[in-house]
Amino acid sequence: MPTFCLSDVEIKSFTHATAIHFITTYYPRSYYKTWRLTRSEADKQHLFSLCYLAKFGGVFIADTRLLKPNAKLAGVWSINDSLLLAKGYMGIATNFIAAKPNHPLLCAMLHYVVLNLNNRSRLPSPYTTGSFSWAKTYCEYMQQVQELDIKADVSLFSGHKLSALFGQ
Repeated sequence: MPTFCLSDVEIKSFTHATAIHFITTYYPRSYYKTWRLTRSEADKQHLFSLCYLAKFGGVFIADTRLLKPNAKLAGVWSINDSLLLAKGYMGIATNFIAAKPNHPLLCAMLHYVVLNLNNRSRLPSPYTTGSFSWAKTYCEYMQQVQELDIKADVSLFSGHKLSALFGQ
């Protein structure tokens, strides 16, 4: 079972320059081109966070007011799955993702987001990189997991549990 030590928490913050450096270092040139051509800052944030989590794993929290580690958040790592997601109001919430590196659902989501952004979709962010696109990819992933009769390795918990983790 994985452990989480509050003294070992490292909070990282990225600028556009460091995000560009990361994407160009670890991903094909087409990913940087996608990031560069994306107009929405929310879409850029989703793309970069997926790139980072797929490569190295970690916890992504969109709201910087919640970046203080606490004992409740430490309990998240006691779950035996390597990807933790929360249900949102409509679809899957994208403001909190906890993952170990190279999770197949994260890699599929990253691929799907890049395809959506490259198609220059005029749809709003929830459909291209947000909660609706996550829900679609999650459902497709779970269908394949059932067909192949393998462990999903994903925990999906309620928005209420997510709020409780941050004392809201």
